[in-house]
Amino acid sequence: SSSVYSASQAAMDLDEDVRNFFRARRTTLQMLRDRGYTVQKKLLEQTFTELKEIFQSEEVNGNREHPNLVLYCKKPMSDDRMIVYFCDERGKTGVKPVETLANLLINPPDGTPDCMRGIIVVRSPLTPFAKQAVSEAAQKLPGRTPIEIDVFLEAELLVNLTECNLVPKHEVMSEDLKEQVLKRYSVKDSQLPRIQYTDPMARYFGLRRGEVVKIIRASETAGRYVTYRLCV
Repeated sequence: SSSVYSASQAAMDLDEDVRNFFRARRTTLQMLRDRGYTVQKKLLEQTFTELKEIFQSEEVNGNREHPNLVLYCKKPMSDDRMIVYFCDERGKTGVKPVETLANLLINPPDGTPDCMRGIIVVRSPLTPFAKQAVSEAAQKLPGRTPIEIDVFLEAELLVNLTECNLVPKHEVMSEDLKEQVLKRYSVKDSQLPRIQYTDPMARYFGLRRGEVVKIIRASETAGRYVTYRLCV
């Protein structure tokens, strides 16, 4: 009957939604870990079945929200913290989810000082107004802390690029290591090869303009081939 079909279709849709969310969330957790943030082992090892059970238990009248909609993490021995917000809006993503994340960053629920940087994961592209809200949040204005928000589509995070054999290893260099490399080769950072800040790997590691990334490729003759690129 149509009711049985509808129930079956709804279950299939839920499965697909949860699976996509699971994959995107897993990649996000790995990305945070690779950026140097502390990530709970139980979150990294959570299975699809475990997450699906949480989804099913939190369904109310056919409407659901992502479990762990918000992720908080910080770097050890540092004030550097990150908040990740998973937006569940369908269709174009408007201003409201951006404002939600901005408010979380300015007023973290745990009462700690403002976060300077956050990530919003969306199912669909931002509207022009939402993009403008992201840009405005990053502006320095009197009496307001600028907020840096990185936007990722859920589809971008279904696969972790760093696990692809064809992608060389990337290591973000600290300011001290960057200066050592520039001194060793007697060059200015502007003389280094470049990587766009919009490059998928630059986005994965959260590279800012002016930072340098070390790229290690396999070499049949030398064993490995190392290059350094400046984020622009």
